[in-house]
Amino acid sequence: MMRYYSSRLYSFQLAWFPFVLLGFNSMAQLAVAQEAEAKVTADKPAEPSKISSEPATFTEQLRNRDAEDLQQKQQTQNSAAFRAKYYGALPEGTNPVLAQEYNSAFQKFRDSLALVREHYLRHHVAWDVTNDTERLRNFTKASFDSHNNLKAWTSQMAKVYATDPAKFGGIGNLMEEMVLKEAAADRFEAIAPLAKVLFDSDSKHSNELLEAIAYTGYAMNDFDLSWAALAKLSQQIKLPLKLQVILEETAGLKAKWERELKFREADAASNTNPRVLLFTNRGELEIELFEDQAPQAVANFIFLVERGFYKRKLFFRVVEHLGAQTGCDRGDGQGNAGYTIPGEMQREDHRDIFRGSLFFAVGSNEETKEPELDSASSQFLMSMMPQPHLDGKMTVFGRIISGEQWLGTLARMDLSDEKQKKDKSNKPDFVIDASVIRKRDHKYIPEISAGRLP
Repeated sequence: MMRYYSSRLYSFQLAWFPFVLLGFNSMAQLAVAQEAEAKVTADKPAEPSKISSEPATFTEQLRNRDAEDLQQKQQTQNSAAFRAKYYGALPEGTNPVLAQEYNSAFQKFRDSLALVREHYLRHHVAWDVTNDTERLRNFTKASFDSHNNLKAWTSQMAKVYATDPAKFGGIGNLMEEMVLKEAAADRFEAIAPLAKVLFDSDSKHSNELLEAIAYTGYAMNDFDLSWAALAKLSQQIKLPLKLQVILEETAGLKAKWERELKFREADAASNTNPRVLLFTNRGELEIELFEDQAPQAVANFIFLVERGFYKRKLFFRVVEHLGAQTGCDRGDGQGNAGYTIPGEMQREDHRDIFRGSLFFAVGSNEETKEPELDSASSQFLMSMMPQPHLDGKMTVFGRIISGEQWLGTLARMDLSDEKQKKDKSNKPDFVIDASVIRKRDHKYIPEISAGRLP
């Protein structure tokens, strides 16, 4: 039976960390160029960066190599104005306090990004003899810290730009590029403040930017921003069907989000919900489980986690603006745990789907194509953004409370499709391990609707 939302394993390896997560493709160049460019006037060529002939650390060697690459590219870039426009250097005369806060935040991001790259290269070429898992944990921790520094920097970027959009046009260009690239990749956490200030501060927006702002607001639960961006876009073009649907959904989502916030306040007050840690090749995700609203689904998830079921399971289906699916023992959407559990999606207190929500996949009847509500097993999805059309149709049993940013780094593919399954160039990401880090004082054994427990 095909999964309604719908492994082969390969040797353990660290997939290349997508540096676009940390901004955009030229971010590494920006990291080594910022200090020199900030001091260059608009009509004076930049002086070549001074590179130490005897770098003291491996990190300095990486920076120097990036600086050399940048110098070569600067040969075709004739003015500091060009570089400021695309790299976001602060112009002369910037308020000293603003400049200090901005440059300090950027420096922290720059340093942490260099450390990410160092950990990646140390793993990639195995220069030191340590356990693979240990190397990957060091890498993912450095990546997590770097992402937090990125968010701090983008917040400062938005603050600077809002003071004078005309003066900080170079920063605005950088912000636009980041919003366009990151929204397209379902990476919204760092760009949320950029999207809002761009929309509020400028009366002229490209169609592409308005769409990216709308998706950012939608994913980050700023439904007023999403509605305003789509309403403005609808004045400029005829909205495609998917955007028309989002525009229509935003009003109802505000009420659903207020309801969800009350649930989260109650969760925080009781502080008893079980938690699970998913360790993936992209990073660690801490998950809070909604035992009060989905006790059977939570019992099933913990039951499988404690038996090691999710180890080495592929993210076999990762779909743009939808979600990432894993938990199939075959890696193609056709497998399960050997049993199914009753659905809890029609409970009065069911939880709705927002970015980071976890919900079990269910099967569909081959004749009617309708979902079979009591057919959930082991496959689950982590949602990229709200999915109101699925509310009340899928059992939502948890949410990501840490590591949500890794959703947008998972390789997009659908191995339930035979053509993609045979494509050797597809390299899916995967769960390395899963562990229960907190649970309530009772056994977790799910009821079953069909099949038998192992």
